[in-house]
Amino acid sequence: MITPYGSDRGKGVWGKTQLSMEGGGTLLTDHAVKEWRSRYADAAREVALLRARADAIRDRASSPASPILDGMPRAPGFDGDKLGGIIGTVDAIDREADEKAQDAAALYAEIDGAIRQVNGKHSAERRSVLQCRYLDLMAWKDVLFLFFGDMEDLAEREDAYMKRLYKIHKAALEDLQEILVTNNLQQEIG
Repeated sequence: MITPYGSDRGKGVWGKTQLSMEGGGTLLTDHAVKEWRSRYADAAREVALLRARADAIRDRASSPASPILDGMPRAPGFDGDKLGGIIGTVDAIDREADEKAQDAAALYAEIDGAIRQVNGKHSAERRSVLQCRYLDLMAWKDVLFLFFGDMEDLAEREDAYMKRLYKIHKAALEDLQEILVTNNLQQEIG
């Protein structure tokens, strides 16, 4: 049985749905769905940061500092292979980034699979908005231009078009949440 929270007060709260079954239930809130959606973005960001870190270390290693030639005696270097240590560190970071990239690809496929289940009226627009925002990680302005960039009055009526885009997004999120609740319920039963 699906019961929206707040329905006993005469108004439902969008995005919060409680599944209750005999003997127990599952709570899937809008916060849980938001976390689920943002997992790919977080994973992709982590991969990008790891790769940037490895590149920064490579850059530092490829251009060592110039020796100071002022005639003053210096302590001899340390007993170790500094370049070998740097290469080892970069290699470890690259391996970690590759593992995280595989995890991100799996998350991408999972989220895309759920988004592709969105159907019904205006489903193509709804799927596209979700894919642009949560898989392609596009900013709202970019999504707006993608959807309404060919409209002659976009510059004058940008706010109206943005509200329209938000409505499409909200409807898409409602569809996605229904799909996730249904999939979650099917997993519990199966």
